[in-house]
Amino acid sequence: MTALEPQPDADPYEPYEPYEPYEPIEPIEPIEPIEPIEPIEPYEPNEPDEPDELEVAQPDDPPHPGNLAPLTPRDRAILAFEHNIWRDSAAKEQAIRLEFDLSPARYYQLLNALIDSPVATVYDPMLVRRLQRVREARTTERSARIPLIDLPRAN
Repeated sequence: MTALEPQPDADPYEPYEPYEPYEPIEPIEPIEPIEPIEPIEPYEPNEPDEPDELEVAQPDDPPHPGNLAPLTPRDRAILAFEHNIWRDSAAKEQAIRLEFDLSPARYYQLLNALIDSPVATVYDPMLVRRLQRVREARTTERSARIPLIDLPRAN
């Protein structure tokens, strides 16, 4: 019989007493202090080459960050804005209107064009790839929701 099992002839109204007394716990030895960790430097995205070093892209040239125009200050501001995580879409839309003086629809048009730009990928690759994955997931979800309807054809 263990200490947690009820005693066979015990009165249910009397306090329960285990058969085996509890053993005192040994004191814990103090551990050595941990060495302090060096502070992490804040994240700063890669800056593309200076504008005077960039060449103008020709119509037949393949896309390459070295021969495209650099990001505009507005493009950089949009990418910096997308680093924030928004729980409420209404709050984000209000911030878009206040910060960029754009409608949310126009902002997302600019953002989608921006995340397809190789210059933006060079500037902040992790953010751009995350935004591309989010866009792809939403597109896939939206296409799964839309049922294919066989419409009658006009003769």
